[in-house]
Amino acid sequence: MAAGVLRTVPLAGELTASVISRAADRYGLPAADVLRLWTCRNSPTRHGGGGVRADAEVVFNEAGRGVLAELCGVEPAVLARALPAFTVDDPKISTGREADLAQARWRAAGAVAGEAAFACRSCTARRTGQAQRAVRYLPRWQRVCVRHGRWLLDADADQPLEHLDLRGVLEVAAAQRRWPGVARCAVRAGVAPEQAFTVAHAVVARWWEQALHWEQEEIWPHRLHLLAGGNAGHPRSPARHRTPPQPRSRPPPVRLHPHPASTPQPRTAPPAPARRHRHSPRRHRPLAAPPARRAATAGLHRLHHPPPTTPTVPAWIHPAPDLPRAMICTRHQQAASDPRQRTPLDIHSLPELTRAHLAARRPPTAASLSWATTITTRWYDHHQHLHTRWQKRLHQLTTANPHLAQGPASPTLTSRNLITYPETLTLATALDRLPPHPQTRTEQTAFLHQLASRLQLPRLAPADHDLLRQRLTTR
Repeated sequence: MAAGVLRTVPLAGELTASVISRAADRYGLPAADVLRLWTCRNSPTRHGGGGVRADAEVVFNEAGRGVLAELCGVEPAVLARALPAFTVDDPKISTGREADLAQARWRAAGAVAGEAAFACRSCTARRTGQAQRAVRYLPRWQRVCVRHGRWLLDADADQPLEHLDLRGVLEVAAAQRRWPGVARCAVRAGVAPEQAFTVAHAVVARWWEQALHWEQEEIWPHRLHLLAGGNAGHPRSPARHRTPPQPRSRPPPVRLHPHPASTPQPRTAPPAPARRHRHSPRRHRPLAAPPARRAATAGLHRLHHPPPTTPTVPAWIHPAPDLPRAMICTRHQQAASDPRQRTPLDIHSLPELTRAHLAARRPPTAASLSWATTITTRWYDHHQHLHTRWQKRLHQLTTANPHLAQGPASPTLTSRNLITYPETLTLATALDRLPPHPQTRTEQTAFLHQLASRLQLPRLAPADHDLLRQRLTTR
């Protein structure tokens, strides 16, 4: 192969190994054949599965840099400006008797010039004429391709994706557009922009790991499910179509219909209750139930068994604060868990929901229920421990209720409390039996073994940063 026949233009901040791969592709050769132009003194870093890591970087001696310039058909000065690793020296190949040979040495990108991420393929094709994979040195505050709406993923992970589609999460691209202004403010304050981002990232990452009141969070779970594909292709974006959060002291109401065969009617304000004499017969009260288990249960009963003169119209009920946000009617096998669900859900295909509801004769305490709801919600959003079971349950629920896919939000999000309902009650009951003092490591192991048996899991070993571990070590 005659070097320099075809020209390969480097990207700004591109890995040297990435340029070699694109040059090999331009000549129609495997990258391994092109690498034979240099004498390699070691092997590239590989994943556990055996594949070469995408962030594997290569450095050259002076003779090796000349060979790369001839291969790409570009002046060495241009490569030095574009490739951060082009001028990096390695004493093992830059000195010695064989220093005049074109030599190369593999390194990790993070040890050469910082974090590496995949480049946007559309931008690569626009700038170089090659719609091929490229890897660049990109700090975390430059990971958004605003032009094409993509989040560029780290190149050190063993996974096939190169980017995430951000077209449904408009606030992420908007934040990237605001970054230059933030950087200028940091400079005026005498702080380096990367330092300001590092501190802010550490704070927000801590909030994410602690997940305080995660079961009541609206923004991050919605955004997480959109990015993970829970609402892929849906025309609504969470920035413009998000349900306003309700006060934490009173959860938002859920909507149920009086009978499975009833036709949905427009929601209307309930009529004002008529004053009655102290000795007059007791009348049915409106369904705006107070936050108590007895009142909520009575509301469900009257909802499904209205008197003959009562019109069958939709009703809204506030769940009791000491119960999970999943209202279940065991008689008619209906349920609702989110105010964005316009019609009740048919749960005939999920008998475990009814069994869990009937088994909860003695409700757990509010503290244990709050912990359990937060823990199972976090497991659900992060696909941990019970992910396979919950995905199967979600599939059964969406199959039995096709209207869920037409709602204003993803059924993965709006049905979350209902999907995790049995495990939430089981975990809350188990947490109620814990002693008030923090658990030792041996006691934690015994508790997790018993909990795994109740959850019908072969093994339950949460990480140290898991919320369940934090609960076991909390007084």
